[in-house]
Amino acid sequence: MRDPSECTARTFWMDARFGNFRRLRVAFDRERFLTRTGRIYVAGRYDIWKDHFDEQGSPIPYTQREAAPIVYFGNVKFPSDMVEPARKMAAFYNEPFSEVIAFHKGYFDSDGKPDIARLRAEMGEDMFQFRTNDCSPDNVKAYAQANGLEDVVVRVAGSLDRLVPGNIEQACAAMQYAELKAGKTLDPKVAARTGQPLAFTWQRKGDLRINMQNYIIQDQGGPWGVAQFGQDPETGEFVGNIANYFGNAGDSITQREVDIIQWLNGDLNEQELFRGDYTRNAVASRRQAKNNSIRDVVMQQLGAHEDRVLAEAGGAIFSETTVGAEEDRFRKMFGGSDIERDLLMNDELLRGFAGPEMFQPLGAPTTGAGAGSTPGAPLLPGQVSAEALEEASPVNWGVTPQTNEFMTAAYEWGRRAVDMAAFFDPNSSGLAEFWKGEDRDVIWQIGRAHV
Repeated sequence: MRDPSECTARTFWMDARFGNFRRLRVAFDRERFLTRTGRIYVAGRYDIWKDHFDEQGSPIPYTQREAAPIVYFGNVKFPSDMVEPARKMAAFYNEPFSEVIAFHKGYFDSDGKPDIARLRAEMGEDMFQFRTNDCSPDNVKAYAQANGLEDVVVRVAGSLDRLVPGNIEQACAAMQYAELKAGKTLDPKVAARTGQPLAFTWQRKGDLRINMQNYIIQDQGGPWGVAQFGQDPETGEFVGNIANYFGNAGDSITQREVDIIQWLNGDLNEQELFRGDYTRNAVASRRQAKNNSIRDVVMQQLGAHEDRVLAEAGGAIFSETTVGAEEDRFRKMFGGSDIERDLLMNDELLRGFAGPEMFQPLGAPTTGAGAGSTPGAPLLPGQVSAEALEEASPVNWGVTPQTNEFMTAAYEWGRRAVDMAAFFDPNSSGLAEFWKGEDRDVIWQIGRAHV
């Protein structure tokens, strides 16, 4: 929505607040292919009511509706020591969702605020929850004992007490297979219609009927986390989401902060921090007794790399690259394409980089580069001239680590486990004082849970 008198683009405030949690559909035009005006945005949202209409098709008043809790399950290998932090995180989300429900149902406390306590008493549960997976050691053990499946689990794990993340899913699959052979079913509708008992089942990744917090324990490079939204493309409703958390990234960040905290407290000096002496000593000391003879060799080899890096000249540690190579590759891929004009570009980029003399959402300058092909001719509303596209397109101004000296330095030093001062979190100084004198493992575990 645009106001021609002010020559500014007006948008809805919720687009800014929910910019990252929305669904985009691109309308296709057979003659014009993809167009900027053909973008359709719908807000990502949960269905928080069990029913919206009664049997006659009339809308149910909010005060009479029943809330539908939002539940996230941990994956099968979700660490037991992270369950409580996950529940605390769910409690933070529970408050705003509960307030919305209480407000619409007309529940208010003496201060006029939505009465969450009354809503929870009515529901008997929280509006937003985290639950452990049914395929967990404790649950599998209890289910096997209650349903006479101990021998099935023993054949997989050796005993009920030896259920661990490495064999738990095989045990769950074995129990399910045994019960299906015995005549049970996985279909709740069949069970309701015939009285056939339900077989053991559990929450699995990719099931659109559930939301999941997927804790990835593999040691791998990658982001801190990434979300996968299973949404209705017409309405934006969340059907089944997966929040992937890379445990290795979180643990590495926590370990780095513990190093900084201990350095600020004087428990680590600069040399130990740079060389990673604490980590090296921990790795060597935790080897089995039969490997004691190689500890000195391991220590020497681990230390040789840092000694070599310290001896090198500062500029020599950065790999040489061809200036502009990444930009040239990007330009060859997208320059002059429909993707550049219709997907990479938007009004904000055009106003910011091309300026008012080259681009106007409505109205137009009568002179200047943005006035169209004929000097003095008015620019059509929303028209993007070649000059404006040249100035504003990310194909031309995109900056990569190869051409950004700061990012190059940050990347190269980061590969050597060295943080630049610009990345220092001032909150660490306060945490250092709070945790002064505390055991390193205690600091790490608390920090890991909060991260």
